Amino acid sequence: MAEEVTGIRDKLIEVLGDSGLDADGAIAGSIDGSARAFVAQPPDLNSSVTMVRIVLETIARRGAKALAAKRGAIPPEDSWGKALHFLRAQGAIELPEEEVLVRVYTFTSPGAHVPKGISEEEWARLARTFAVSSSYFLLRRYLAA
Repeated sequence: MAEEVTGIRDKLIEVLGDSGLDADGAIAGSIDGSARAFVAQPPDLNSSVTMVRIVLETIARRGAKALAAKRGAIPPEDSWGKALHFLRAQGAIELPEEEVLVRVYTFTSPGAHVPKGISEEEWARLARTFAVSSSYFLLRRYLAA
């Protein structure tokens, strides 16, 4: 099985390395772990999706904390929803962008079902593509704030 989100994944890792949000390497480790789980024999599709959802969440949480420190603001509680709300309140993302990020997070969360007519592999590929692309988008928006 081919790992098809390589281009955007490579850009995400590159920008992440320069962002200051991944000093411990945990985010890059999850990105790589997701790719490994996706192409493993047999593939671990659930883990491959879970790991990129964690990447999206961690970028939001760490980005909100770093932006608060940079601006002398009170950081939000360390949670996905509060981090996104903080990023929007600080102008890093806009409401429609926040809504899309929430939907991607929900789509990739445990309990998300594989839609009828789509194989589990196709769903995992789509979910990973959404999450990796959304992570890259959120990271770029954070850096521009």
